[in-house]
Amino acid sequence: MAIQSAYNDHIRALAASGRYDEAFDAAQTALQLEPDNPDTLDNLGIVQVRRGDWEGAASSIQKAIDLRPHDGDFHNHLGVALQVSGREKEAEVEFAEAVRLKPELSKQEATDRIIDQTHVTLCFAWEKKLGAGGRI
Repeated sequence: MAIQSAYNDHIRALAASGRYDEAFDAAQTALQLEPDNPDTLDNLGIVQVRRGDWEGAASSIQKAIDLRPHDGDFHNHLGVALQVSGREKEAEVEFAEAVRLKPELSKQEATDRIIDQTHVTLCFAWEKKLGAGGRI
């Protein structure tokens, strides 16, 4: 269990520094050691959002929720993954469940979601621009 906690700290640190490919690889390695670790699945989902893999993110975070259904943070993270993928109605259900399970999420997390969604959207648009030879 301690090694899994260290992996999760490492995954979060890599993601926080923008090293999403390395964070993804670290999450995959951690899941080989403990495939049903909900924290690792959630971290993987967050990294997948950052990499633009919305469906993969939703799937990973849903697995985390299946293992720990009463974690408000997981529902909030799934809401973000669904929101950035354009699945607004499903996202709102998850955000509501997140607040029901963890009421302190409501105001701060709503603000963080907007900031996070804007960041992800801008990154995604920039990557598309670069892929189009620098033109949008």
